[in-house]
Amino acid sequence: MIDQIKFVRVGISGNKWKIKFVRVGISGNKWKIKFVRVGISGNKWKIKFVRVGISGNKWKIKFVRVGISGNKWKIKFVRVGISGNKWKIKFVRVAISGNKWKIKFVRVGISGNKWKIKFVRVGISGNKWKIKFVRVGISGNKWKIKFVRVGISGNKWKIKFVRVGISGNKWKIKFVRVGISGNKWKIKFVRVGISGNKWKIKFVRVGISGNKWKIKFVRVGISGNKWKIKFVRVGILGNKWKIKFVRVGISGNKWKIKFVRVGISGNKWKIKFVRVGISGNKWKIKFLRVGISGNKWKIKFVRVGISGNKWKIKFVRVGISGNKWKIKFVRVGISGNKWKIKFVCVGISGNKWKIKFVRVGISGNKWKIKFVRVGISGNKWKIKFVRVGISGNKWKIKFVRVGISGNKWKIKFVRVGISGNKWKINYYAVLGDEHNHVYEDADEVVLWMNTVGPYHNRQETYSYFSLPFCIGPKNKIAHYHETLGEALQGVELEISGLDISFKSDQAKVIYCTVTLTEDLYQAFVYAVKNHYWYQMYIDDLPIWGIVGEIGDDNEGYFLWTHKKFDIGYNGKQIVDVNLTSDVKVKLQPKIELAFSYEVKFHESSIPFSKRFDKYLDPNFFQHRIHWFSIFNSFMMVIFLVGLVSMILMRTLRKDYARYSKEDDMDDMEKDLGDEYGWKQVHGDVFRPASHPMLFSALIGTGYHISVVSLSCIIFSMIGELYTERGSLLSTGIFMYAATSPVNGYFGGSLYAKMGGKVWIKQMLLSASLLPVLVCGTAFFINFIAIYYHASRAIPFGTMVAVTCICIFVILPLTLVGTVLGRNLAGQPNYPCRINAVPRPIPEKKWFMEPSVIIVLGGVLPFGSIFIEMYFIFTSFWAYKIYYVYGFMLLVFLILTVVTVCVTIVCAYFLLNAEDYRWQWTSFLAAASTSCYVYLYSFYYFFFKTKMYGFFQTTFYFGYMALFSLALGIMCGTFGYVGTSSFVRKIYSTVKID
Repeated sequence: MIDQIKFVRVGISGNKWKIKFVRVGISGNKWKIKFVRVGISGNKWKIKFVRVGISGNKWKIKFVRVGISGNKWKIKFVRVGISGNKWKIKFVRVAISGNKWKIKFVRVGISGNKWKIKFVRVGISGNKWKIKFVRVGISGNKWKIKFVRVGISGNKWKIKFVRVGISGNKWKIKFVRVGISGNKWKIKFVRVGISGNKWKIKFVRVGISGNKWKIKFVRVGISGNKWKIKFVRVGILGNKWKIKFVRVGISGNKWKIKFVRVGISGNKWKIKFVRVGISGNKWKIKFLRVGISGNKWKIKFVRVGISGNKWKIKFVRVGISGNKWKIKFVRVGISGNKWKIKFVCVGISGNKWKIKFVRVGISGNKWKIKFVRVGISGNKWKIKFVRVGISGNKWKIKFVRVGISGNKWKIKFVRVGISGNKWKINYYAVLGDEHNHVYEDADEVVLWMNTVGPYHNRQETYSYFSLPFCIGPKNKIAHYHETLGEALQGVELEISGLDISFKSDQAKVIYCTVTLTEDLYQAFVYAVKNHYWYQMYIDDLPIWGIVGEIGDDNEGYFLWTHKKFDIGYNGKQIVDVNLTSDVKVKLQPKIELAFSYEVKFHESSIPFSKRFDKYLDPNFFQHRIHWFSIFNSFMMVIFLVGLVSMILMRTLRKDYARYSKEDDMDDMEKDLGDEYGWKQVHGDVFRPASHPMLFSALIGTGYHISVVSLSCIIFSMIGELYTERGSLLSTGIFMYAATSPVNGYFGGSLYAKMGGKVWIKQMLLSASLLPVLVCGTAFFINFIAIYYHASRAIPFGTMVAVTCICIFVILPLTLVGTVLGRNLAGQPNYPCRINAVPRPIPEKKWFMEPSVIIVLGGVLPFGSIFIEMYFIFTSFWAYKIYYVYGFMLLVFLILTVVTVCVTIVCAYFLLNAEDYRWQWTSFLAAASTSCYVYLYSFYYFFFKTKMYGFFQTTFYFGYMALFSLALGIMCGTFGYVGTSSFVRKIYSTVKID
């Protein structure tokens, strides 16, 4: 028997339809019920199946564009499909707005039925759906429920399973792009899957905004069921999810719950387990890239895993910013359970985590909690154990690169491990609270040992423990280079091993002893003879101490063996640290040295923001000579600018008058008159400079250095970079890489104006000119440092990092700047035409030669800055911290003005002598300032310092050469830019035939 019931455009408005099937299709029937554009508005439909399809029937119910607005549908199945029936229910674009649907299954599919329910673009807005399964699928049924783009806005869905799948059923529930905005979903499982059922629930891009989901499991999976719940890109913003498990998985069930990119922003998740996994269950809960910003997660376990369960909870890149996590275990793991909790790249910034264990692991449980790269900045973690591990438990808590900056960790144990427990807590690269500088009472204060070296050679430093000092008893913590600047400056922080607790005084105690062999004795004697000092850090505050001293009349060598730390605090922050070296012991072979320390804390009124003021030297940097030099340079600038302006204005006015008079003469008078002056070279003055590729690369690099220097000075004034190790160097490297387009733009545009064709070679030269010089010099000095085993030796990884920055950052950005410069400013818009044949350069007096002008051009710019050079050299090569960056900014501006004025005068004299080679002359005249600075560095080395040794001498003159070279390129660019503007101005105001 085959019946086909088809409704086409039926019930356009206000109809009531009742379709009832009673004891229909007892055996082997095929039914097709199809609704096409049915119930357009305000209809009521009731479809009821009572004892339908007892054996071997096939049913197809298809709804196509049904219930467009305000319809009510009731579909009820009572004792339907008792054995071996196939049902297909398909909804295509059904219930577009404001419909109510009720689908109820009562004792449906008792054995061996196949059901397929598919929803495609169903419930676009404001619909209510109720799907209820009561005692459905008693044995061996297969159910497939698929939702595709269902519930786009404001729908309410209720799916309830009551005593469903009693034995051996397979259920697949799949949601694809479901609940795009403002939907409410309730999925409830009551006594579902009593034995041997398989459930797969998959959510793909579900709940994009503002949805509420409630998933509740009550007495689900009593024995031997398999559940897979997978969330893929679920809850992108502002959703609320509640997942509750009540008496779930009583024996031998397997649960897999996987979250992939779930809860990207502002979602709330509640996952609650109540009496879950009573015996022998396996649970896997995995979070991948979950909770990227501003989510709230609550995971609660109540009486979970009573015996012999295995739990794996894994968090991978979870909670990237501003999330709140609460994980609570109440009476969990009573006997013989295994728990693995792993956090990988979790809580990158500003998250709050609360993990609480209450009466957990009463006997014979194994717990592994592992944190890998967790809590990188500003997180708060609270881990509390209350009556945990009463007997025979094993706990492993491992922290790897945890809490890199500004985290708060509280680990509290209350009545933990009453008998026979094993606890292992390992910390790797855990830096306490020295990054946010906030300590609680009795918190650990880490004393870092940095370097040791001769007092007169500040840059010749070695690892502190290269001398035969001994380390304290505290566990070792490996330091890592936080910034590139630290690595390049040779910072080698190593744990001292001394136990210091915040606000806890420590009486004098011996922490280690050393027996002096002949080699160790000679090492200490060498250090004392060369006045070795060492540097330490407490809470980023530097401390210096001397190794020992020479006795009176050179009678023996003495070593200081006792360190007394006097630490001042203001509230919860350390604001002052002082070191006193005591207990002078005469060095002799084969004696035993006992090293000791003591700590005293005292309250201080110094505010935290001013704790670095004690390291500054205002009497040195703000000396009257410093102020006088600034005033003197400023007055010189005013005088020089006024003088140059007056000379040029008067001279140029006479030149303009003479040239205007010549314009009124006839050709005979011009031939009889004497022609001289800068106007005669108007056809050659804009001729491209020789070696245009090198010249444009130098000018682009000069622009680049100028921008970087000015940026670092301003950042230092605003951010006080001198208070952080390596911050100024790291800032300089970052700014140089970020401003690379400046180099390409000005160098590329100048090369294009000069008619250059091989612009790729010019771009490569501009990008690599300064990095090659700096890296080549640094790597040469680095080989010497490696030979001396100095801490200044740059690690290989840092070399690779610098090389990668040059290749993958600086080079592409320079290419971008070059392309922009060639296209936006690469056209030669000179005010005068360039002659085809170069004009011969006449003879002139010796002091007008370019070589003489170049040598004399740098005298005045050097005179305006040489006093400031003394303070800069002293801060770099001696034990001073340079902090007067306001002075440096004024000197930078004065240098710029003086250099421009001097090169303009030099170029005017050169052009008046009818020599049009002003480009290289202006650049080199200004750049010659660096030669005087380098000569001054020789004077400073021999008369102002006591440096000695091949390593220190090479280091000094190598890096002073780099400093002078960079200063010369920058000053040369200032000179060329000022002179170029002057030349364009004078030749644009004169009438040229």
